[in-house]
Amino acid sequence: MSRRVEIHLDPLSESMLLPLWARAVESRQRRPILEDPYAVQFISRIAYDFSQFEKKYGRMQPLWPIRAYTFDQVLRAFIAAHPQALIVNLGAGLDTTFFRVDNGQIRWYDLDLPEVIALRREFVQETERLRFISGSVLDYSWCDRVRDKGDGQLLIAAGLLMYLDEFTVRTLFDRVATHCPTAEMLFDFISPRFVKGGKYKWGLTDARLLPTLDERIVLLGQWRYYDQFPHRWSLPFRLLRPFILKWNGMAHIRFSS
Repeated sequence: MSRRVEIHLDPLSESMLLPLWARAVESRQRRPILEDPYAVQFISRIAYDFSQFEKKYGRMQPLWPIRAYTFDQVLRAFIAAHPQALIVNLGAGLDTTFFRVDNGQIRWYDLDLPEVIALRREFVQETERLRFISGSVLDYSWCDRVRDKGDGQLLIAAGLLMYLDEFTVRTLFDRVATHCPTAEMLFDFISPRFVKGGKYKWGLTDARLLPTLDERIVLLGQWRYYDQFPHRWSLPFRLLRPFILKWNGMAHIRFSS
């Protein structure tokens, strides 16, 4: 039997367990939004009380599988057009996207803080095409390591940008546009209504406003969580849909030269 893995992370890094839990729960549904056997495997090895998530976030559980499903769809389309694409997962945590979309040719980097990468190594081993970068997203030296080799580059950031203030988000977009000018980027965002001095620092009402942060941004697509898989949301969420539709979203952008 594999040994149990203890968690010793700060509260912000520990939040990466929430989407992992949600995907594992989803995988056990009769008709899952997506199946993630790696999430189920990871959960079984982590010494952590995941029941607290069910009590606190049970009704919101579909949110994270919907995000993963949407990201997967965009990634698969991108990889179909760029079979040897370079993908960079910013703030990777214990994300398992690589295993769901790998075509046997892509090159993939998972980037996160050293203590998170150390935890990730308990579950995933690096290969020639799957590499880890141990460091902060805001230490932009990683940009030099992930330059596009000619077959497309996509950066993904799930559950990351809302923890950065607007100046830092602007700086991130600027550095990506400057150092990775051919890159596309896929990320999620929350409404500004949740940015009130707490853990969240940046919000967005509509992805069409992104060019106001950097004029090089070109919006390729936008999705709303509560527009998708309506049957999976509890009755209160379905009744409140007209009012909460813009609470959360996902955006796909590229940078023009």
